[in-house]
Amino acid sequence: MKNLEKALEKVLSTVETVAKAYEDKKIVPMEWIKIGRSAVMWTWIFKHLPEIKADMDTATEAGVTEMIERLKVKFDIPQDKLEEAIEQALSVVLIFLVMVWGEDGLKKDETQVS
Repeated sequence: MKNLEKALEKVLSTVETVAKAYEDKKIVPMEWIKIGRSAVMWTWIFKHLPEIKADMDTATEAGVTEMIERLKVKFDIPQDKLEEAIEQALSVVLIFLVMVWGEDGLKKDETQVS
């Protein structure tokens, strides 16, 4: 799931950049440049959509949960309420996308006991 995680890192990096820039309730030109640079990195996502979809097709519940936890640790959104909302939305969106795109929804780990 390295491609999926890398794509989410790029999106969360932009969110983090915007949140930090808006912390003082205004965004100055240099902050706009930083936001633009981080958004340009999204082109990687569009170039690698087939690989990202393949990651989602083979995703497991445990794998998605571990990835979400790694992303939560890696990114620090300054506003706690915003950070919490983003983390919750990320969890819901990831699980929904894997269910929709995954051939069998979220595959259970073979080590899990049913």
